[in-house]
Amino acid sequence: LQALGFDRGAATLIVLEGVCMYLTLAETGELLCRLADVARCDDSRLWVDHITAATLAAPDRESKHFLDTMARMGEPFISGVDDLSSMAGHRWLIESVASAGEVLHADDALHAAYRFSVLRPT
Repeated sequence: LQALGFDRGAATLIVLEGVCMYLTLAETGELLCRLADVARCDDSRLWVDHITAATLAAPDRESKHFLDTMARMGEPFISGVDDLSSMAGHRWLIESVASAGEVLHADDALHAAYRFSVLRPT
């Protein structure tokens, strides 16, 4: 990126959408650390969507149906994440977290488990 003119010191928004649930926890942690090396400006932000670990460990009926459907389509969810900050060696701080349920005013377990997190560099 730097060879193409990217400035690590400039405020940057990184969107990590539809990625974390398809990676192992170790891969997610590694990716977050690498992104921390890219976004060094205090005003940079990382937006991540993810599903909670509990949803994969013990899904309710609706969530299980959704997860089974994703797997049948060839897109099985591999991991759920609760604390993105600790996974990245505390190189990111959680600025905000909202569930899809909060955003959409939906009152069901699946929307409550699907999260949007905004992180800032430490």
